[in-house]
Amino acid sequence: MAMTELEVLAHVDRGMLYLAVWDIPTEVLAERMHVSAQSILISCANRGIPIPDEGYWLKVAAGAQPARPPLTDHRPGPRGTSGTPEDALKGNSDEPDAEDLVTVIDRTLGVGTVELIRNSAHAIVNDPDAELRPHLKWQRDVCKSEASLNKWLENNTTSWRCLWSDASPSSVPRICAILEAMGRAAERLGGTYDENGFDVFGEHVSVGVCEHLGKYRKGQVPSRTYNGLLSLYVGRNVYKDYRKKTLERDVPMAFANVCVNAAQLAKSRLDAHEEFIRAKARYAQRQTEIALENKRRQEFNREVDHYEQTLALAEAHEEAEKLRRYADALAQAGAADEALWVRAKADWADPVTHADDAVFGTEHTADGLAPKRLQSLEFDIKEPVEEVPFGLPDNGPSPTLAAFKELLRQAQAQEATSE
Repeated sequence: MAMTELEVLAHVDRGMLYLAVWDIPTEVLAERMHVSAQSILISCANRGIPIPDEGYWLKVAAGAQPARPPLTDHRPGPRGTSGTPEDALKGNSDEPDAEDLVTVIDRTLGVGTVELIRNSAHAIVNDPDAELRPHLKWQRDVCKSEASLNKWLENNTTSWRCLWSDASPSSVPRICAILEAMGRAAERLGGTYDENGFDVFGEHVSVGVCEHLGKYRKGQVPSRTYNGLLSLYVGRNVYKDYRKKTLERDVPMAFANVCVNAAQLAKSRLDAHEEFIRAKARYAQRQTEIALENKRRQEFNREVDHYEQTLALAEAHEEAEKLRRYADALAQAGAADEALWVRAKADWADPVTHADDAVFGTEHTADGLAPKRLQSLEFDIKEPVEEVPFGLPDNGPSPTLAAFKELLRQAQAQEATSE
């Protein structure tokens, strides 16, 4: 993959970049270097290079020569980590109630996992003459010399190798030996290592290696000027060369950190899966509770409907009783026929008797009230008019047809007589 803007700026001498940002406005400099102004500002901040403010360029435009802050010494590169595999397995949680890392790993991956990690880390041997796996051997052969590396870069238009971002050809054998030793340790734990990185405990862990840039000397190519010091990146941890100590001494701890990172990823994945299972159980329980509550509410609503219907029937019965009392009053008043009619309607309206009626029939209303009135039908049918076919007179049947019917009648009478 192509270099990023920050990687391009990292190959520019620190002193040269300092002079450039104080001699040329940042926007103009970015256009000339084919990078963004923001990348220049970030690179200067990372490398300890002071930058001018807007007031500086206003003074320069006015013809003044404002003072520039000096360029102080700055050693690039992250702070390194040093220690043993046991240090990597201790964990670095600042929380007082945090669970011990050893306990977490053994509970997640099985009892004895920490001991296997410790033994595999201590068994690592950095052998420069060890047989390399194919992708490391290919990288070492490609980077044997500056010329072969430049030729490979020209053909592939990228500055990134398999697992290191930038390094000189002289440092590539060291990098390959370190990665090979860590790869063999990963295989002892049942993992794998290839050009894509480490796969330990079923989790992928990225590992990066780079060589820091040194000061430029006359005749050297700026993009290939290195100081020989390597840095190994495992997650947030960095292991690096020092003047009196090489990176190889920290490889066991670096590999232990690879295993720790993989174990933490596995724990996170298992925790997420367990939380998903618990969430599904809570969801199923909630669905069951909702179904039971809905069933209870349906039964409650049916009871409410039944009660409302009973109230309506009770009111209908009360109205029917009122009609019967009225019928008794009519009978006493001497209106016997009317009393019979009222009593018949009361028997029809009463939900207890539900008697049939000569007029209302067998259909009863739920509340005992009178049926709805029947609307009169409209006479929307037109009176038929005799239509005469086109071309015939409209003053009755045709005389020819009447004569034919008479002849037919006489013929039928004659035939009946002859028989």
